[in-house]
Amino acid sequence: MHQTSSASPQTTRSRAVFATILGMLALTGCGSDGGGGGEVEVRGPAISPLLDTDRESSASIGPEGGTVTATAADGTEYAISIPVDALIDETEIVLTPIISVDDLPMSGGFIAGVHFEPSGLELFRTAELRVTQPAAPSLAADEALAGFVYDGAGENLGLALAEATGSSFTLPVNHFSGGGGGAANPNQLAAASTPGSANAFTARLLNAIVASDAQDAESILREWYQTLVKPGLQAAVSNDAALERALDEYRRWLNAEGQVPLPIDVAALVSESQGLAADAFREAIARANDLCERNASFEEAERALLWQRRAESVLPGDVLLQNNLDRSAVLADLCVQVVIESTSFPQSPVAGEPALLE
Repeated sequence: MHQTSSASPQTTRSRAVFATILGMLALTGCGSDGGGGGEVEVRGPAISPLLDTDRESSASIGPEGGTVTATAADGTEYAISIPVDALIDETEIVLTPIISVDDLPMSGGFIAGVHFEPSGLELFRTAELRVTQPAAPSLAADEALAGFVYDGAGENLGLALAEATGSSFTLPVNHFSGGGGGAANPNQLAAASTPGSANAFTARLLNAIVASDAQDAESILREWYQTLVKPGLQAAVSNDAALERALDEYRRWLNAEGQVPLPIDVAALVSESQGLAADAFREAIARANDLCERNASFEEAERALLWQRRAESVLPGDVLLQNNLDRSAVLADLCVQVVIESTSFPQSPVAGEPALLE
């Protein structure tokens, strides 16, 4: 028995003959790290986390999602919950507790943190890191618990809003390699951050939250959006590198907006941002399809599918459908067509079970 198939970029865009097979390409073509991305833009200083490698913990997590936990020597428990469809392939997730970060630029220093691997892993749904300590951290009167994330071994320190309750706090995670919390004076954090940067806006938001000032928090989110997020999304229609930068900023803004525990209303900005992001993703997919057709490039076909995955990571289902960014629509217009010329199985296939072709 014999099976043959052919797949080739088309000189004119064509509809997929077997959408299920193209779906498999979408799930496997980009690699376990989501296909990587452009160069990471420097957003903050580097730090030097000291890891407790004797207490690292790991588990294999796939598209169905799951949780990985680790426990530090002092009893602090770390758990990262990865939602369904955050990963493309089965991936070994490693958590290593951080012992200390002597150069963390926060007035009260390091409280708790954990290092994630594989470094550079991109998540297509936002994960949640939960840190539970034996007792609530001791904070000075002018300090608050400030979240942080970083890339690689400690590069690009980014501030993040942590949601604290008693002896535990949570952080949103979109990208590996580490995160945690420290004790910080929000005003000092803002003064130490580059003016007009995401870190500066995050520090100002933390100050508004500590003061329970909902009006100020909403004003800061609006200023952040108008200063960085909106211009970035508008520029993102032009090229992939601009979209990479805009997407990083957009995710940070969305995460911050979702972490503010005060009555704010920025729904109109969220709606506008979704339209701008949809425009940018459509253009990116169109560019990839065009290059795929002109250069007969399967790599560009994979890039188109990667952009669709990223669109899913920040846009709700109704916006995806309205803008033809849902999986079915992108597959139907993909520059690759898969054709099965003849197929036979060595034995009758069982529903739901894999079977080999001959």
